Amino acid sequence: MIIVNTFLSIFLAYAVGTVVEYFFHRFVGHPPKYFSYVIFKAPLFLRRQILQAQSGHAIHHVITAKNYFQTGPELDSEFDYIRRKEKLYPNLVLHNQTTNFGMSFDIYSALSAAILTFPLALIFMLFFKSSLYAAILFPLPLMLIILTSRYIHPLLHMKSETLANHKSIFVSMLAKTSYFKYVQKKHFLHHKQQGLISYNLVPGCEQILEFFFKTPAYKKKQC
Repeated sequence: MIIVNTFLSIFLAYAVGTVVEYFFHRFVGHPPKYFSYVIFKAPLFLRRQILQAQSGHAIHHVITAKNYFQTGPELDSEFDYIRRKEKLYPNLVLHNQTTNFGMSFDIYSALSAAILTFPLALIFMLFFKSSLYAAILFPLPLMLIILTSRYIHPLLHMKSETLANHKSIFVSMLAKTSYFKYVQKKHFLHHKQQGLISYNLVPGCEQILEFFFKTPAYKKKQC
């Protein structure tokens, strides 16, 4: 039973991680029109936090719009866009610095993800009672999101030759894995198609939705 419970805990932890990542990227980073209406009905404090997170993610997409491998603003139009967003949301100044304009992850991003990962993990714990291990189920979903967003995401915006000749042997080996190649391809399409498809660095949720709905992640409803 220990093996079964351990496997179940890991499986559900991964499920929480992929669902939460998809939810945030889909409904905060690239909200459909109907959800945008919901956001503007939210209390001012919550609405401002969501719009600030959207703006931070939009900056990342603006910077990489013409050059997928670009990691920081270069054009005057990009600097102007960032200044306008930072004027609306002053906290973005620090966020842009700590995340390299949305390329990585910071403590604010981690806390935002924890708001959903911990309650979902708790629901599973209450439902399965003693069958699940909190030491696995509680930290693992957040760890998956942080590790992939902070360390995998920047690598996805590197050229193949850069990855192959990377000073870290681990990075060059990781770049050869099926996981990395799959996410790399999907993430490239995500940027080139203006966020219409591919949200997950922790694959699973989006792929299941695509299987059942036979279309890339509600593409037709994207704003």
